Amino acid sequence: MIVTKDAEIANRVRVLAAHGGKNYGYYDELGFNSRLDEMQAAIIRTKMKHLDGWNKKRRGNAQKYQSELSHVPVTLPSEPGGYKHVYHQFTIRVPN
Repeated sequence: MIVTKDAEIANRVRVLAAHGGKNYGYYDELGFNSRLDEMQAAIIRTKMKHLDGWNKKRRGNAQKYQSELSHVPVTLPSEPGGYKHVYHQFTIRVPN
C-alpha cells in the first residue's frame, strides 16, 4: 500500500503495480505486481521488530569498512545529507 498526497507519485506507483501499463495488455515499461500470503506477512511482521537493531549493526560494520578502506583508491558508499544508509550491501566502485 502506498499513501501519498502527490498525484504524480500515485499514478507512477499504479503503473508500476500494473506491470508497467496504464491499459490492460499495453505495457510502456517493465513493472511488477507482488502480493504476500499470510505466512510471508507473519514472518515479515516478526522480523520487523528486529529491523532497527539489524540496521544499527550493519551501520557499525560499514563504519569499520569505511575506516579500513579509506586509503584504498576506490569509491565507497556515502550518505547524502539528511539520509541514513542501511548498508544492506556495501558496494564499492573500483577504477577498472
